[in-house]
Amino acid sequence: GGRPPPPPPAIITGHSLLEDLITYDLHMPIVGSHASSVDPQFVHPYQVYEDGTEASCNIGNLRKRNMIPCTVDTHFVGGSGPIMYEVSWLRDSRLVQTQLPFSKVQRVLTHKNGNSFFE
Repeated sequence: GGRPPPPPPAIITGHSLLEDLITYDLHMPIVGSHASSVDPQFVHPYQVYEDGTEASCNIGNLRKRNMIPCTVDTHFVGGSGPIMYEVSWLRDSRLVQTQLPFSKVQRVLTHKNGNSFFE
């Protein structure tokens, strides 16, 4: 068996100190879930996706996810500070472009065996 796919981008929402071990509470907005008491070895700084990165984008609203394959065209820092992506995809043979916060874009990686997974 191989390694499980990495979790989606997350926001640290809290931390705990038990004896000498700090753990983190995380919110993963793209999947709408939370994780508690995450070991720091699994928490690392977010790295911006490069232009041309294959991704899965949530173009849905707050109540309903709608994940579609997309491409990262570029990134920038939004007015209030979060990283924003300009992304594009084909819909009915037309190129559609929009801007999404980092929390709605998840990179697709392809393993050397040809299997794809998200990061």
